[in-house]
Amino acid sequence: MDGEIDYTQYDESELVDMFSRTDPRWAPINCARLKKLLVGRGYIVRDGGLGPGSAVPSPEKLQSLIGSAGPIECKVTFGQRAGPFRWLEPSHNDFDFGDCGTLLADGIHLRLSGRRATPR
Repeated sequence: MDGEIDYTQYDESELVDMFSRTDPRWAPINCARLKKLLVGRGYIVRDGGLGPGSAVPSPEKLQSLIGSAGPIECKVTFGQRAGPFRWLEPSHNDFDFGDCGTLLADGIHLRLSGRRATPR
């Protein structure tokens, strides 16, 4: 339900997260206010249609956040072990990732992706 929310008490990452969780079918006024605020702060906002939308930093916003017009992306490796029996040792990390993956940073979010180390 719509209610007057004071968005000034939140930082930009919280506002982006709020927008990605706000369903315009149930809170159209708040969704529109939040969208207008994010666009004014330099975000590219996509409406979700039948659900919440998304907001990502524009190239100009990325430049001010991280000093680059594009997100920072790099390859990472998880749980690499040496030796002929390395496959016997499980990969131990908090994300349950093994082998290699990708790290993506856009100044708001840090995304870590990769293959699961152990099938479930």
